[in-house]
Amino acid sequence: MSNAQIKSNNTLYYLIPSVVMGALSIVSISIYTHIIPVEDYGALAVCIAYSLFVTAIANFGLSMGYERDFFEGQDDVKKKAGLFYSVILFVLFNLCIYGIITFFFWQSNIILLDR
Repeated sequence: MSNAQIKSNNTLYYLIPSVVMGALSIVSISIYTHIIPVEDYGALAVCIAYSLFVTAIANFGLSMGYERDFFEGQDDVKKKAGLFYSVILFVLFNLCIYGIITFFFWQSNIILLDR
């Protein structure tokens, strides 16, 4: 396999999830318009923005670091697996912490939104 074919395959691996996520976003808008009343779109937008913010903080950019090390690293499968699971567990731990914080302070967030 030539270098150009490898690069095009890697590009497709990165492109496919972005295309699927974009398509799901467009499809979900049509579903939201039938299920959610117009008055609740603002609350939905705030919830989506909050979840994006929390997941961005919880990741700490580790997923991009993992991808870099995966393609540039050695071929040692145990090291790659150890790095993968340590990143997953760290992000999962952070999301649990932020979930607990959100659970206990959700009422204060609602008070801020009602102003």
